[in-house]
Amino acid sequence: MNFLYILYSHSIDRYYVGITTTTVDDRLKKHNDGSYGTHYTSSAKDWIIKLSITCDTYTESRKLELYIKRMKSKVFIKKLIDNEKEVEILKQKVLGS
Repeated sequence: MNFLYILYSHSIDRYYVGITTTTVDDRLKKHNDGSYGTHYTSSAKDWIIKLSITCDTYTESRKLELYIKRMKSKVFIKKLIDNEKEVEILKQKVLGS
């Protein structure tokens, strides 16, 4: 399985959008203990999972990730987190499914 995930850190008030081919819980542990290696998430140790989207392929998850990151919008991310219909609209728009 492939996943797109959105994490949130209260201490720095930021979201992080990523993808993984392992479980989102495993990836979260790596972000919080600093073993994932990304400078962005190493600045906090209180990341929590706000959204996880299951994708059929790595390519699908990557397309969704890039689209969300290009939006550069907390408002857009919050809309996705708060409303499951928004996730379906995003998938339809980006993946055509």
